[in-house]
Amino acid sequence: ALRFFYLLYCEDREYADAAYDHPVCQDWVRSQLEYYDRASRREANRQRLLERAGAGGLAVGAGCTVVCAIVLGAERLLPCALFAGFCPVPYAPPRTAGFEWLTNLLTVPFVIAAILMALSTHYMEKQNLAGNARRYERMFHVFDRARRDLLDIERGKPGDAQELLYELGRAALIEHADWLVMRRERPLRVVMV
Repeated sequence: ALRFFYLLYCEDREYADAAYDHPVCQDWVRSQLEYYDRASRREANRQRLLERAGAGGLAVGAGCTVVCAIVLGAERLLPCALFAGFCPVPYAPPRTAGFEWLTNLLTVPFVIAAILMALSTHYMEKQNLAGNARRYERMFHVFDRARRDLLDIERGKPGDAQELLYELGRAALIEHADWLVMRRERPLRVVMV
């Protein structure tokens, strides 16, 4: 955005004849349009991937818990696995490696999945993935509309291309400033429990 303002408005600019139809100006609008399109999709995909991974992890953890509960319940050892002091003497399980493994598998995968989901949710909130995707999509629409308006002006439709580009540059600078403020307000920190 700063390079664009320099190109069009600074007195000692590199291209003194630069206008809205200059190849560098057109390249800037095109490259920003492509960037915001890619960035919007990237942030939305990251959000979706983290949500799916968290839900999948919870499903696997819950599945392990259910399978172990069924196996231990079939052998009437589920109360013994959940409450060691509650186990009646006739049903006291032999302390074998298989029983210990099933007991651990009853709770550990679900707990680990829940912790990973909490961490990924915290990361998504701190990085503001959904908000970034919306902001980038909005800027994509701003640049797309400006590109279409510039093409209309080039074809003879009335309008002020310099003013349009000026407002487009201002919108880009405001978006960059918003991004910087958001990064300063949301530094990523390790969650300590």
